[in-house]
Amino acid sequence: MAAVLFIGLASWWAGTRNDRHRAVCKDHLKQIGLALQHYHERFDSFPPAYVIGPDGRAWHSWRVLLLPFLGEESLHREYRFDEPWDGAHNRRLNARVPECYRCPTDAHKGSSSFLAIVGRRTMWPAYFTVNVSDVTDGSSNTVMLMEALDREINWLEPRDLTTSQALEQIRRDDAHGIHHALFVDGMVRAVNPTITPGLWYSLLTPQYASAVIPLDQWPPGLLSDEPAVVDPGPEIDVESIAKTRIVATTDAEIDSTSTVLWCATMQMAWDRLRAELEKTNSGLTDVPVRGNPSLAVSLNARRFPLSALASDSYELLAEIITPAEGARLLKAIELQFFAHNPDATVLPPSFGGVRLKASLHKNLPFETQFDRLPQPLQFQESDATVDVVAFGRTKTSLPGLADQVMVRDHVSDDDFVVEIITATKQGDSVLLAKVRPEATLESTWQAVKLRIERSRPRNDRRMKLSEIDEFAVPLLRFHLGTTFTELVGRMLDTSDDPRTIVEARQSIRFRLDEKGAELLSVAEMAVVSNNGHSVEEHPKPRRFVLDKPFLLALRQAQADEPYFLAWIATTSLMERADEKR
Repeated sequence: MAAVLFIGLASWWAGTRNDRHRAVCKDHLKQIGLALQHYHERFDSFPPAYVIGPDGRAWHSWRVLLLPFLGEESLHREYRFDEPWDGAHNRRLNARVPECYRCPTDAHKGSSSFLAIVGRRTMWPAYFTVNVSDVTDGSSNTVMLMEALDREINWLEPRDLTTSQALEQIRRDDAHGIHHALFVDGMVRAVNPTITPGLWYSLLTPQYASAVIPLDQWPPGLLSDEPAVVDPGPEIDVESIAKTRIVATTDAEIDSTSTVLWCATMQMAWDRLRAELEKTNSGLTDVPVRGNPSLAVSLNARRFPLSALASDSYELLAEIITPAEGARLLKAIELQFFAHNPDATVLPPSFGGVRLKASLHKNLPFETQFDRLPQPLQFQESDATVDVVAFGRTKTSLPGLADQVMVRDHVSDDDFVVEIITATKQGDSVLLAKVRPEATLESTWQAVKLRIERSRPRNDRRMKLSEIDEFAVPLLRFHLGTTFTELVGRMLDTSDDPRTIVEARQSIRFRLDEKGAELLSVAEMAVVSNNGHSVEEHPKPRRFVLDKPFLLALRQAQADEPYFLAWIATTSLMERADEKR
């Protein structure tokens, strides 16, 4: 009985102590928040995440700059700014961490328990500064600092968290299941580890998808940590969306009644599979799929040029599939696909194999944000007119807005090609063509491409939007996936051993709104084998209003081929004006 009572008292005491520690952590964050406000009042900006020294390296942390506003004037005077934080003199101050930079539960005595999140879209854009006027998302919706225990970052060190490290930290499931975060308004709020990446990233950025710092000014070493800033929700099977499909190749037929989506990732995964097979099958130039299904023939007839993509925007992986995993995948084929595919071949469940994965991420912010149009756009589907939310220009739009829209060809209000130049290092653009569709997605793109090449406006002024031109684009937002069942279960006729395609699927996550465009696509293929090897002078107002089916393409500057094509003929992927999100 006494032992049970002792355990109960110990648990109660531990809980009470943890509650006290949490209260102390919150108070310390509030103290830092107040100091940051005083710093802003003095210098008209918040401090930079770090200060660069004469050698180009980070020398001094924001925590040192903030010392006079925390009542630590003497410590600030002792710190020498003519040497880096770990210089001979400054090293002596390592252990003198101000109390408000510490949380009682942090096991590392000289480290800071509260860290900034450094990113081009956060309140701490490296050695640049941000002020309150930059916070257009609302000071109560923007994270300033976060509690990050046991990171072992010395309080003097000019190092904090990247955006991806911040997400990793927030998902650490501590005893209470929460983390504290200081917001720009000075309030400290709890953040649950189950928060979605999209919501978390949106809380980190003061200007939503727009970056505080232009891409060409951002330190190259930090570019790889640029996060996806949109979370369009869970993936939905495209089969459940009426008149909408994802295709693996651009020779897919299109018309004015259905929406068709293509991204290069499936072709990239197929090309990687072809390269893997070539290693062990001399003379092989195509993926030899038994029965020559039409999709395999189309994929074999094409190759996507990786030169059309910046190397840091995609990833190609070939991973080993263990025999146990191969057995599971083969069993799934037997249950799900064999009955629907008389040509499918199921091997005994005892083989390993290889998984090919192609991923592509493009974040394409507009240099000048467009306006969300106050009135809905009436988009004309084949059998109805639907009010949808749109962006474009209004009478009060910023002057620079028109400069990023290039009129590539204009015949009439129902026949034109425009291109929006984005603020990316590679010069990516969003091309929009309100045209009659050709027979296929590919032929429609080629026709539009030819029009762009042949078009020579008589006046350069006509290549941009004029003050009297109208411009409206429907918002697009979706997260769709599909399985290419025509390939799943097919055996490959390879010379060394039998292999079977057990996975062939693709997901596409996409957003197009007044802030920019974002694309994240992943394609995966799994092949199980018994080898297990790795593997004009008086112009009239023009209407550039996309209220009828149109072609959408994304491509890098100087690239002949786009990496994303879509024929948008329905409103299934648009935000309807009567819906609230």
